[in-house]
Amino acid sequence: MIVIHGGGGLDKVTLAAADAFYELGFSTLVFDAFQMNRLSKPGSFFAVNVSNEARQRMIFKVAYGAYQWAVKNHAISSQGIFVYGISNGASVAANLAAIGDPAIMKMVFAEGAPGSGIGFPSDLKIPLRMIYGRIDNYGGRSEHDLMYSRRLSCSSMNIMSGVPAGTAENCNLQSNPLGGNTSPENWIESQRVKGADIELWWLESSAHGVFTDLSRGSKVFDGGRRLFTYQGGTDTDRQWFLDKIKQQLLRDGKPNSAG
Repeated sequence: MIVIHGGGGLDKVTLAAADAFYELGFSTLVFDAFQMNRLSKPGSFFAVNVSNEARQRMIFKVAYGAYQWAVKNHAISSQGIFVYGISNGASVAANLAAIGDPAIMKMVFAEGAPGSGIGFPSDLKIPLRMIYGRIDNYGGRSEHDLMYSRRLSCSSMNIMSGVPAGTAENCNLQSNPLGGNTSPENWIESQRVKGADIELWWLESSAHGVFTDLSRGSKVFDGGRRLFTYQGGTDTDRQWFLDKIKQQLLRDGKPNSAG
């Protein structure tokens, strides 16, 4: 399981997820894309001062490099590669689901992916499970501004070389910047209509990042802007999520490429 962190770097949410997958029987690979690019500021600095698009571009390149490394390691790739991403890392994971080798990359789990940044891909090659907490309003301007249905201006998005064509193609800082981007909700439905192997999993009592304890809050930034920061989840939802992964790995009662 390649575990991809969010926009703040390798944090307790990512490490808790990696620990949970390890206990489930996976070998796990985690990294810090910020440290690998010699960026040493705290995660809170990047969250406020660097756009989702810029952070996702950096995380994508490192995550794709991790995937290529795993592919070359036969002891790993022969067992099958799975991917989990949280937040900005979930957007990266969804894009990896468009370019991975289906013979090697078995499934992608993307939790709390925003619609902003590099966007979502037009076509999927790998089974993708999109996971959202029912009360995930992380970064929202109101308590009910949920990540799943959130739309922002196209100026919150950008395109980059090496990322599959998708929702940012005609909605970015240079093209139609005043338009509205595609919400995760609408993109998931468009993939269903196309017949993609995609499922939406709801964490009924959780917010953003189910592998830490639930907390509700908000922050006021310079200029008086308040953003809501509901994070974490419940023990029940964590166990439900892990049980769902187990179900996905089973075929006729036997492990299906799970290491």
